[in-house]
Amino acid sequence: MQGRYKAILVEADAYAAELSRYIHLNPVRAGMVRSPEEYRWSSYRYYTEGGAPSWLKTGFILGYFDTDPTQSRMDYRNYVTEKVNGGYIDPLAGAVASTILGSEDFVRRIKKNELDGRTLDRDLPALTELKEKPDPKMIQEAALEIFPDDKRTARFAGIYLCHRYSAAKLREIGRLYRLSDSGVTQARRRFEAAMKADARLGKKIEEVLVIIGL
Repeated sequence: MQGRYKAILVEADAYAAELSRYIHLNPVRAGMVRSPEEYRWSSYRYYTEGGAPSWLKTGFILGYFDTDPTQSRMDYRNYVTEKVNGGYIDPLAGAVASTILGSEDFVRRIKKNELDGRTLDRDLPALTELKEKPDPKMIQEAALEIFPDDKRTARFAGIYLCHRYSAAKLREIGRLYRLSDSGVTQARRRFEAAMKADARLGKKIEEVLVIIGL
């Protein structure tokens, strides 16, 4: 009821229990009940009292607390109730590209194993966000390599590419090219207009993209 369904890849050992607590406290944060066990559609009572139906597997989460079933349920109840009165931070806020939740090493490993070699896809915005962004300095050097005899065009091409493909902010791009924030935006727009008027520029930009790995 909160929004569209979305799947997030989670580093279980670091976040599984925390996410379970987050879910069970949702009705409390929404002001629907005062304690999680009061919400009749929640699985919380099966985690703390037992008797779960066959399709509900509570052992995975409870296994993080104790090997003894009774003690693990008690520990989980304490874990959840300690945040009933607030002071709880949404763990999903730390998800990278709203897709991966885990440590830096975990995110790095997923990128290397699953994303290396994947081409960018406009229908998969998370993939675009997760791919490593080229450094503005790298873009600047690549543009100069493709436009060796026309530094002015190389400059505008570099600004355009930095604005579109790097993760740099306007201020960072402006510092590299000695422009104000608005100057960066205007230069990018001028170059876009120039590409529409001259198809050869677009071909040259494709050559720059090859150099920077895009």
